[in-house]
Amino acid sequence: MTTVRTLVTRPLTTADLRALESLHGAAKCDAPIGMEKFSDGDDAKFLGLAQRVLQTEGCQTFGAFYEEELVGAGVARHVTAQQDGEKSTVHIEVLYVRPEFRRRGIGQLLLKEIADWAALMRATHVACLPLPAARRARRYLAMMGVLPGVAHRVIPTALLRRRLSRTRRGRLFGSVFQNHAS
Repeated sequence: MTTVRTLVTRPLTTADLRALESLHGAAKCDAPIGMEKFSDGDDAKFLGLAQRVLQTEGCQTFGAFYEEELVGAGVARHVTAQQDGEKSTVHIEVLYVRPEFRRRGIGQLLLKEIADWAALMRATHVACLPLPAARRARRYLAMMGVLPGVAHRVIPTALLRRRLSRTRRGRLFGSVFQNHAS
């Protein structure tokens, strides 16, 4: 009899703070991400920041759970142009997957969650600013069709959703992938 392992993506809540803290512990040691810089090494500061982000209107945090473990997270922020209230953009602030779970489609699932949320927010574009040393992240974003901007990468929301729907989902140890929107 085979065991079916599941990967579920869903929005995170304040009830997920401890799992997010554990993921932060892995991320702050993972070059070049260096999330340590965001909290100056003070885990209490990180927890406070994470709690504020989880409770901020206009921000959405998604998590990827393999079994019960948080193995990846994506944080996005909705920004409306001041001059034109009709146009808005979703900025990807964080897209992180634990190293041992990479190359299995988890980042793509998180990106799909963000793209779907961007569409719900009626954002015309999705933008992100990968770190200069994050070559893999920049290559991945380029593969998804995200074009370099002056200081960040930008893609129309509709195009990102189309590209994500065309790509194959990877398999994680014969796992069944679930997307909360499916």
